[in-house]
Amino acid sequence: MIELMNVSQLITMHFSVVIQITVSASASDVIEWKGDILVVGTSALDLEKDENGSFKNSTLRKLDDVLKGILATVVIEEDFTAKSGQYLIVRLSSGYGFKRIGLVAYQNSGQVLNPAKWKSFGESVVTATKNVQATSLCITLANSGHVDESALHVRARSIAMGMSFFKLYFGNSWFEFVELEI
Repeated sequence: MIELMNVSQLITMHFSVVIQITVSASASDVIEWKGDILVVGTSALDLEKDENGSFKNSTLRKLDDVLKGILATVVIEEDFTAKSGQYLIVRLSSGYGFKRIGLVAYQNSGQVLNPAKWKSFGESVVTATKNVQATSLCITLANSGHVDESALHVRARSIAMGMSFFKLYFGNSWFEFVELEI
């Protein structure tokens, strides 16, 4: 795991919110992650399916295979199309490393260095998870794209700022640990 920045100091400095955030640009398998909620940032392009009804996106396909078709089913049942502001959270039966999986829409505009887009995504993650009692969260993207280290800094900082800023308005409980696999 490559720690790109100390987001905790950044958040504490600007918002007086203390939280441990680990940022990673690793290609580690999020299926192996252990915690409360795994959130996958998803765009409409990521939801495309092949002729067999499987996701074309490798991350979603792998997750759906491990979860025995749960993702494909809830995407259809909940009419999840990854439109802006859309999300879904699914409670899983035991036997997985994470208790819930969520899909949170983000706009894949192709603009890697668009802080407002990633801040908005961070806000959407908090909206999606605010009613779930959890202490740990892993955020990954269905399609991370190929970005350099400075772009990862911008992305991670913007997501963290969006999550922290939104937290100030809604209060409630907060995650003790957030991992960004971006």
